[in-house]
Amino acid sequence: MSVDPVFRNVTQIEDGAASRYIRNSILGYLGDHPDTDFQKGYLAAMVDLYTEVLNRDPDDRIKAAAKLVYPDGI
Repeated sequence: MSVDPVFRNVTQIEDGAASRYIRNSILGYLGDHPDTDFQKGYLAAMVDLYTEVLNRDPDDRIKAAAKLVYPDGI
């Protein structure tokens, strides 16, 4: 069974687009700190994805957002 190319493209995310999405998700919490356990877990997952999976070096704003869930820093 072959997959229509239109549907295949829906599931593909370019590296640059993924890192921008994750970075923007993290930075959104600087203005609106996480209140619930779900939000804290989501932020922690985004920070881990950004630094560990995408191998991006966190700048000061990413580090500040990460301190909301990792008080000792990343």
